[in-house]
Amino acid sequence: MIKHITSHLKLVGLIISFVLVAGSTAAYGQGSKRQVADIPFQFQVGNETLPAGQYSVAASSSGETLRISSSSSNATVFRLSSPLSRLETSTRGTLVFHQYGGEYFLSEVWSAGYASGRRLAKSGRERALEQDRSSVVKGNSQKPVEVIVTLQ
Repeated sequence: MIKHITSHLKLVGLIISFVLVAGSTAAYGQGSKRQVADIPFQFQVGNETLPAGQYSVAASSSGETLRISSSSSNATVFRLSSPLSRLETSTRGTLVFHQYGGEYFLSEVWSAGYASGRRLAKSGRERALEQDRSSVVKGNSQKPVEVIVTLQ
């Protein structure tokens, strides 16, 4: 009986996930600005590792979900994000990466002309690297690297 209930809950979870991703996909391009960046290094978004190349970043109409996609490698990643704000409005859009040794993790997305941005949650791998680094070097757990984004 419990096995039967568990399988139904997994099925319901799978259906909900599919609906959320499908809804997120349909919501892109409806008032969101697509930003394009040439990223010169391999990087990670959540648990996905993406090769260096040109990527477009777009927010869903609600702004909660980001779509990071590459035309050259046909890679597309959807990630939930949380809001960020700063006092000044930036004239250039930026992607902020956290670097640990030779590994880069996409952390923040800032659009040109706005004082608000989006933060992506840290993956388990990034948290582990951050923990290892902070145990070795107190107070210097991450080195942010900025990549300039051009609007298209």
